[in-house]
Order: sequence, then structure tokens, then C-alpha cells
Amino acid sequence: MRDRTATLHCFKRWKIKELEMFEARQWIFLVPYFDRDPKDFGKVQQYLLPDSATLPFTIFSKVPGTRNHFSQLFKAKVHKDHHNIQSDMVEDYSLKEEDRNVFAIKELTPNAYANPRDELLALRLVNKTAHPHLIMLLASYQQFGNIYLIFPWAKCYLDAFWKEHDPQNDHTIRYWAVRQFEGLASGLAAIHSFRVRSDDSIFSRNIELFCRHGDIKPQNILWFSHADTDRGILKLADFGTAEVKAEEAAHWKSYAWTQTYRPPESYNFTLPREDLVSTSYDIWSLGCVLLEFITWLFGGPAALDQFVTDRRHEDQSTDAHLQVGTAFFALSQDYVTGEPIATATIRP
Repeated sequence: MRDRTATLHCFKRWKIKELEMFEARQWIFLVPYFDRDPKDFGKVQQYLLPDSATLPFTIFSKVPGTRNHFSQLFKAKVHKDHHNIQSDMVEDYSLKEEDRNVFAIKELTPNAYANPRDELLALRLVNKTAHPHLIMLLASYQQFGNIYLIFPWAKCYLDAFWKEHDPQNDHTIRYWAVRQFEGLASGLAAIHSFRVRSDDSIFSRNIELFCRHGDIKPQNILWFSHADTDRGILKLADFGTAEVKAEEAAHWKSYAWTQTYRPPESYNFTLPREDLVSTSYDIWSLGCVLLEFITWLFGGPAALDQFVTDRRHEDQSTDAHLQVGTAFFALSQDYVTGEPIATATIRP
């Protein structure tokens, strides 16, 4: 084996300035190759890249409206000779030919509210399930002090799909929708309780782990094209608020910023609630999405818009603590032992 500490005699006559220029510019020719293990789709390669490294992107642009406190989403096209991470390695759901080099890259920014490594840990668990209705992390890399996650590129979010399609004159889409929602529920169940294999090298062995997504909403459900049909497939994505615990009911560190789909026990801190939050948090949120899905199926985009308007009009409370906007429940004030206590009721 070559001695990495040995002197390279080819540089012996070079001047210091020339060596410094070589050190700075060599990365132009050392473009990384993003790879996956064909024997283990769930294994995620992580690359630690110097800031001077040139990445194999022929297109790299921000996706409008995706910047928040935690992350920024980019659309990237990776040169076909510099990757082997096509998501069609999952046999049942392959991308069309023109999309195989296009990926979504999520830049995670360290901050006081979220630890990027929590999302990375949750995604590694998601990959272990190999569930067709859960987004798969293809690779990750670190550069400029940030973590970058590489995912398949989706056609659109579920809410955009609803706006662009009117199902009222298409009975076959109802069967497709039922199958898709069944798949999303199955995927959620897979991460809510995941049994780690004894030979697992990532997580502690022979234990059961519980992953709460924490922010299920139509904007976090992605629609992908299918190689054989225009109907496509829906996948649950964006695990930015997800946490992995060894107990089903635990002290979760974060609550979702999207208020509409949050359950009553986490919406308003005037509510009497336990410090422990379980994975039932996600079940409420998915149920809200199901109500909107059904509304769209039988009434189209117009009925879905009206559903949002009706919920907003029902929120007539003058107390800011009791205003829930377009949430799927209403808050009211009760008095227990002389003290006002906010309680929640399902909206009819």
C-alpha cells in the first residue's frame, strides 16, 4: 500500500506560490461522485466535502417559496456520469427517463430551534423501512458548514395536484386516491413503530423505535410521476420536525409551525395537556388531510376552497388565545374551580 506520508517528488522543484495555487485549484478536477450501495438501498452515503470542491451540478437553483428558518430547497441536475443514485433503484416506482438526473437538494441550516442531525437520523430510519409511500434519502453531503440532503425530484405538492386536477368526471381517480391514502397511512404506521434488526449497524440493536413526523400536511406530501402511468404516486416527505425516540409517548422537543393540521393538545398552550406527546399527533394531522382529500374527490378544487373558507368563518372568537383560524376544531372557555380553562371540540 502506498505510504500517504511519503514525499511526492514531482512537486520538489515547485515554488511555494505554485504549490498553493495547485492546492486551491485541484478541486476543479476532483468532482465528487454520488453513489449508492445496490445491495442496500437503505444505506445512505455521506460525503464530507471541502468548501473549494466543485460539485457535479449542471443546474442548481433555489425553489421559490421554500426558504424558512431551518432550510432552503434547491432543484439540481447532476451530471449523468457523476452519480448512481437514481430513485428507480426501487423497482416498483421508477422515474421517467427525462427526470433521472434531476434531484431535490435540501440545505439544512444549523439554528437554535432544530438540530439538522435529528432530521438526518429520522430519514435513515425511513430508508430502513423501504416503504414506497415514504420519501427516500438518496445521499447527503456536508459543505460550507451545512448539511445537504439529496432526494428524488417530485412533480408537485399534493395541494398543487388538487388545484390542477378536477376528479368529478373521472371515476377511476377515486380508486387511485383510496389506494394512495391507504399507502400513506401504511407508511406512517411503518415509522411509528420500527423494529430494529439485530444486525443493524446504525441504530441500537434489538429495540423498537418510534418516529413522529410532526408536520403532516398537503405541502409535505409529494406527487411523483410513474414510469407506467400518469396517475403517479404520493409520498410523505419533509421530516424537518421529525424525532426518533425509544418510547411511543415521549417529551418531544418541537411542534409543527403549521397550525391548521396540528391537534388540539398542541395548538394553544392554554389547553390542559400532558408534557408527553405520542405519535397520535401524526394521526390527527393525517386525518385532517383525509377530510380534505375526500372533499376534493367529491367536489373538486372549488369545494376544497370552500371548505377552508367555511372553517375560517366559524372562528368567531374575540379572544386571541381561542382563535384557531382554519384548524379542524374549535376552542371554547370553560370554568373549573373558578379558573378559565380552554377546551377543544371537533368542528361539525
